[in-house]
Amino acid sequence: MQKFNVKIVMLLLSIGLVADVQAMKRGRGDDGAPGDAKRANTAAAVAVGDGKAEKKGSGLELSPDDAKKVAALAEVMGGMSAEARRALMNSLVASAKAERLETAHFSPPLELNEAQTAIWSALHYGGWVEKFLSGEATIGALKDMIGDESAIIKGLILTHIPKLGFRCAEWLVLLSKDDRLEVLKRLMIKAAAWLDGMGSKEAARTEFTKLPESLWTVCIRRAFLEKYQVLGRTNAEQECIDDVAINWACENCINPEKWHLTLFDSKISDLNGFLELYIIFNGVDELEYLDIYKNNLTSLPAALRLFPHLRMISAQHNRFTVFPTVAKTLPALEFINLGYNALTSLPEAEILLCTHLKKIYVYHNRSATRLTATPAVLAKISFT
Repeated sequence: MQKFNVKIVMLLLSIGLVADVQAMKRGRGDDGAPGDAKRANTAAAVAVGDGKAEKKGSGLELSPDDAKKVAALAEVMGGMSAEARRALMNSLVASAKAERLETAHFSPPLELNEAQTAIWSALHYGGWVEKFLSGEATIGALKDMIGDESAIIKGLILTHIPKLGFRCAEWLVLLSKDDRLEVLKRLMIKAAAWLDGMGSKEAARTEFTKLPESLWTVCIRRAFLEKYQVLGRTNAEQECIDDVAINWACENCINPEKWHLTLFDSKISDLNGFLELYIIFNGVDELEYLDIYKNNLTSLPAALRLFPHLRMISAQHNRFTVFPTVAKTLPALEFINLGYNALTSLPEAEILLCTHLKKIYVYHNRSATRLTATPAVLAKISFT
């Protein structure tokens, strides 16, 4: 079949391909081979004459409308013979190497079928994975592009979180509980292998401190506790990355009363990984009360907006200096306790956007004695 390079394939994705796919299918012969050649030649000829895609860095930019057509490549490959599909994928890999693109991110999980592999390659070569990880593209856009391909979502999490430590709460919500549990099990295996590769507790501590907080670091903490047999020891005897409070926090994420997640006095400075662990076991529809009393938090994660019924947050004795901006995105939030923090101001505009908020407790904060606000905002604030 005719050689495909990265640019041709991505240009193919950036045009109105759905109609072409049907025409290509109609041109397929009974044995697959004549149709393969026709599809390859037709797609290449049309793609070369199209100019919608632009080269940007190591990827290709697609317009938002055309991005939804990325899955059409899977239909094209689904109509090819096995030999033709292998030739196309080999050509993609060869082109990536020739253009000095990062190939580690391209390598698809072995469990993906050929159609899923086609979507996987398109997501990576088109630069979309980087956009999703950075937040430039929304998870809704990802779902539009790949549909209900849970195997691809699992593969994206398992492939990228150990390297990048990205936030995966929104990705986990797209999966069933069984799939979420499978992700956790496989991440724990990866975490154990990561610790073995470090060679010693000291090396593990050094490397661990460089990682951003996420579900991946929660898995490493748990693997560390198990590997060095420190579960159940007192704080004074603890020889791990964090003390037993971290293990206690993990257990609460795994087996809480679903409506009430308690993580108090756990020395936590970032909630993301623990919320992701909670989502794996419980989803997002049950949580109503979050107790994060006495930690080292300076902000609340954006992932909290995934919980539609979260009504109460207890965040006393932390390190907040500003009102958490995520509060305005929580549709059911009624009460938030920020007592014993270091707030210096309470932004009226932010508070007024919290349409269901009834009371904010700010006792023992720096701003308590000099706060001025409109009556509408003051009515929501309690200094005692």
